[in-house]
Amino acid sequence: MQGGELFSVLLGYLEKAIEGCAEPRPGSNLHYELRDFFLSAFAVFFSQSPSFLAHQALMEKEKGTSNARSVFAIRGIPTDNQIRGVLDLIDPTLLRLAFGLTVDLLKEKEVL
Repeated sequence: MQGGELFSVLLGYLEKAIEGCAEPRPGSNLHYELRDFFLSAFAVFFSQSPSFLAHQALMEKEKGTSNARSVFAIRGIPTDNQIRGVLDLIDPTLLRLAFGLTVDLLKEKEVL
């Protein structure tokens, strides 16, 4: 399994975990999809930038796209505060299975 394939599998674990997540936001102001909050939070670990949104906006301006869209398939990029605000409403045990599968796969591939 190549690095790109491994990355795709890991993203698939996250996507599967969030499929069953109930929408925690009240009302109808749902400009961003819930999956975009999860994927944006995950992507922050790869950008190593103080502001994820600013970094992605700069990439969009300079290159016409960003890795948030091309690598993580994020449709809309919420702000850092929006990410924290929404994900704070979600029970973190939702990700337990994805975390366990990730650790098992990384051990199997001798990455960990």
